[in-house]
Amino acid sequence: MSGLPRNETSRIIEDADRTARFDWDFADVVNRLFTDDWILARSLMSPDKIKFSFEPYAGPFSTIEGAAIADVPMATFWTTADLARSTRTMNSAGGVGIETVAAARAAGKTVINCESFTSMPQVSMWTEKPALLKFMADGALASGINQLTLHHWTLQPFDDKYLPGLTFSLWGVHFGRFQTWFEPGKAFFYYLVRCQAMLQQGEEVVDYLAIDKPASKEDYCDLISSHDFVNDDTKVVNGKVRLSSGRQYFFISYPADSVVLPEVAAKLKRLLDDGATVVTGRFKKSPSLRNYPACDQDIAKISQELWDTDKYKTHLFSNVADAVKQLALLPDYEVHSTHGSDSVKVLHRRSSEADFYFVANRLDRPQNLTVDCRVQGKQPELWQAEDMAIIDAPVWNEKKDGRTSVLLSLGCQQTVFVVFRKPADKTDHASSITLASAGGSDEWSVGSNSRGNPVFRSPALVSAKAVYSSGKEKPVSTTPVAPIGLNGAWDISFAPKLGDPSRLSFPALADFSQHADPRVKYFSGTATYRKIFRLDASLLAPHRRVILDLGTMNDIATISINGSKAKVVWYAPYSLEVTSLLRPGDNELEIAVTNNWANALIGDEQIQADFDVPKPEDAAKRPNGFQLSRFPDWFLKGQLRPSARKTFTSWNYYTKDSEPNPAGLVGPVQLCIEQEIDL
Repeated sequence: MSGLPRNETSRIIEDADRTARFDWDFADVVNRLFTDDWILARSLMSPDKIKFSFEPYAGPFSTIEGAAIADVPMATFWTTADLARSTRTMNSAGGVGIETVAAARAAGKTVINCESFTSMPQVSMWTEKPALLKFMADGALASGINQLTLHHWTLQPFDDKYLPGLTFSLWGVHFGRFQTWFEPGKAFFYYLVRCQAMLQQGEEVVDYLAIDKPASKEDYCDLISSHDFVNDDTKVVNGKVRLSSGRQYFFISYPADSVVLPEVAAKLKRLLDDGATVVTGRFKKSPSLRNYPACDQDIAKISQELWDTDKYKTHLFSNVADAVKQLALLPDYEVHSTHGSDSVKVLHRRSSEADFYFVANRLDRPQNLTVDCRVQGKQPELWQAEDMAIIDAPVWNEKKDGRTSVLLSLGCQQTVFVVFRKPADKTDHASSITLASAGGSDEWSVGSNSRGNPVFRSPALVSAKAVYSSGKEKPVSTTPVAPIGLNGAWDISFAPKLGDPSRLSFPALADFSQHADPRVKYFSGTATYRKIFRLDASLLAPHRRVILDLGTMNDIATISINGSKAKVVWYAPYSLEVTSLLRPGDNELEIAVTNNWANALIGDEQIQADFDVPKPEDAAKRPNGFQLSRFPDWFLKGQLRPSARKTFTSWNYYTKDSEPNPAGLVGPVQLCIEQEIDL
């Protein structure tokens, strides 16, 4: 056999059914060869305390079994343009590999790694930035990944003056110390570290286990292969199915396609006899030639006992919905959002100390939403991985069905951990907010003020009603205050990643890439904007919250006001609360904006190359650029560079005709004022 799918030239031996069974057996032998080798590799590493990790996908083997064998299973996702602003789950080609994650969970793997941010050159031409990467990272984390292996972080063995340095051919995001935004970008890396630390605690909560594949493609479940299921020491404990890994499930499913190995059918019957709940269809035959045709007779006997008697009618179901109804099983969480289910992703983990739900807003706009969590008697807290802030949820409600409903106000693509770890506060508190006018506007939010008290906020004219746990009601309303534009001239200090610093005064904010001065047009590095502005004391009245909004900004900024400790804003809407930093009278504002490498690289393309370049006819065939054919002599000999070029990299994406990327602070920069109403 060639290993290719059957076609019109393939041979049928005896009959189509037995030939199909032979094909199944052949594929199973190939799979066993792979899995046996993986098991051997792990056994050779284990005595030296070396962990076995690999990506078990895209081969003639079972991804589900491979993920169970690895000490640290790995999935993968790519940074691609269509995912950058998509609300799709990341479980398809180019996504995290949902089979790997689901199988790893079933096998008791609490750390699931992922080759992360692998990228096409059309996306990552030294143009990538944390704001782009966050969306993909959040999608992976909410899909069950909790350890990211960054693709790529290239070794830079040469002198630090050769920037941006070596690349991994044309592929991948350009991480590393030579990246322009490496220092302010640590805010993004710390965010990832904190998310991973949280998501490696305990284990993910999943309601059911599926053998080979989910009962339906929309289901979120753990996975185990038929082979591993047969060999697992599976028990039924208090009606739940428990694997030898310790994972427990309310029910187990097998694909309702009528084909099953006799040993799988027999084990499912045994679990039913022990009190398990099973979802499957009527069994008809084995996929294998092993013990044929007696195997089919064994299956027919088991199937008749399961389906043609009333013995299992309270535990055996043909679909998940009926099993859930019989078990009176509430969803682990339910999201209520006016923007639809695709606008939010949720993941639930449980440790010995707490339950916590990771909630990610997938929209490029703020939204208020409610999450019903299958937890009762616990106080919901909101933990923020960006700055480690922890507050009690301002608005929450214990429902009569035993779940806790939590109102969340999330900014554009913002995430939060909803943590339940301590007994619920029995004092009267806001349990819901209802807008007085229809439309579901998101121009309001709930949060906690500087004193730690819950508040309702809005920069607009909004009327609403707060209902409390005691049943009392309270009207809340806000009135708008016009934003203060920080217009006019800005003093800007330019610190290029390569080259000499300079200072300029801009009469107004402008995109660097449109500037006439080449030093500005082709600038890559950090430009620090400074301005002094005056504030009237009345604008800093109590019950007001001031937000500095940078408007359009490329690509990451560090903000300081009146000498305060700098804070980084690294994803849209590029805003920062500054209430406590402001004072009546003069205020000094400093905004350090770092853009990417692209413009400096394009600027150097205006200068004759001092290394080998392809011939024009060859260059036309390479839309993604070219790799150095060899290092130039001046580089190898440590000599002075023969041209005025400053940048040096092993992969060239650009030509002299490439358009510079938007750069710098474009604005408008303004102070937006929200009114706060105590709840």
